[in-house]
Amino acid sequence: MRQNNWNNDWADVIPPNLSEPDAYNNFFYPDLCHVCKGTNGGNLILCNECLSISYCSVEHKHLHREDHTEFCVNMKKFLRLRSKYEKYSPSRVDWVNSRRDLLRIMKKEMRRLLMPCEEEMIMFAKSCYVCFQEFDLKVCNICYSASYCEQHEQQFLIKHNKHCPDLTFCLNLEMRLAGIKFDYDFSIFPDDMRHVDDMESFVKNYCCWVMFPEFWTSKEYFYTDFVSTPLTVYYGMIKAEIDILNGHTQCFVCHVITSSYLEADYAAAWELLLHGLHEIKELTVVLIGLEPKAENSCFDLCRKCKEHGRSLKFEFSRMLHHEYINNPLNKRPNVIIRFDVDLHDEVTLIDVLSSLRCPNFFISTSESIAQEIKTTLRNLTEESYCPMYSRRNNFRSFQPRRDFKTGTIYYRNNYVTIYESFSCNT
Repeated sequence: MRQNNWNNDWADVIPPNLSEPDAYNNFFYPDLCHVCKGTNGGNLILCNECLSISYCSVEHKHLHREDHTEFCVNMKKFLRLRSKYEKYSPSRVDWVNSRRDLLRIMKKEMRRLLMPCEEEMIMFAKSCYVCFQEFDLKVCNICYSASYCEQHEQQFLIKHNKHCPDLTFCLNLEMRLAGIKFDYDFSIFPDDMRHVDDMESFVKNYCCWVMFPEFWTSKEYFYTDFVSTPLTVYYGMIKAEIDILNGHTQCFVCHVITSSYLEADYAAAWELLLHGLHEIKELTVVLIGLEPKAENSCFDLCRKCKEHGRSLKFEFSRMLHHEYINNPLNKRPNVIIRFDVDLHDEVTLIDVLSSLRCPNFFISTSESIAQEIKTTLRNLTEESYCPMYSRRNNFRSFQPRRDFKTGTIYYRNNYVTIYESFSCNT
């Protein structure tokens, strides 16, 4: 894993446009000013209403007031949830579940999509790394990603220190990416003269701005995140020797079952699949399980795609997947993609086992999740039924992300498991 030696001198790394709401509302750290992401020497002004967010000055507090008011009013309604954690030390599982419950409640109350920073204000609420109490805390002044109480300082140092460099790198990367817009050009992909067998070779061969491949900037890390899912599907189909079109259609439909809007934000990267599967004239990606973030979209593709009459469309459906595919008016998939599936959830299990007979991609952030999926499906299907392809994903993202469940980091799309179809015993 390549990492640059970026330091914590925020004045040198914060983009000039961080003061724009689209930039500073894109991520949240409880011990940094939400607007400028500065520390002000630790002298921050805590919002005295919701107790969830801080600012370096009254000016920045006023600047954020309009964006923050609705969240603040709703959070105050649920401050009573905090009191029960002041009475006892929950387990990490209890803490994680309480965050998920509060996120679900806030989404229901606010009746709109939460901004990324609002979700992170819930998931990364300031608490002791060991006992999860939420008062009288000190913060790690290196990564600003973890806190501890006086009683658990030694345990914190033992557990946290080995993860601190990764979390510091993650913070530096978020600083550099805040509010930055990147151009992309997929027109030269694929090229037989540019060999690709993993994400690093893809960046080396297709990121034309990379002058020194051994030293990545924030742009390269972001780009790996941007293109990871379509490249995982494309090269997964090659490795698993899947003939999805089977010579019968030039229209390709991909169902993506996800609870994250990241795939919608990265929609334009799916042009790569159009280029790779050159027989395709029309690619439709249906994001299932999400409220519409925008109207169904078409994209301005490269010159080659336009010359060959290709099109890329994105659609949203809030239905469960088995409800969607049972409606004859909806598009049938050529491939189904699922992220970090929890097969202990009955609804999810029904969704999986009712899938149409087409390839299913299970993309996971960890090997343990991937192995649990394989074990569960093997028990529910014919014993001889095994995945066509299952291993660490060569096209996973290199952009680290904070994991509220573990207090460490993770990388998207770390493992990929592909099944051709399902045959349930029951």
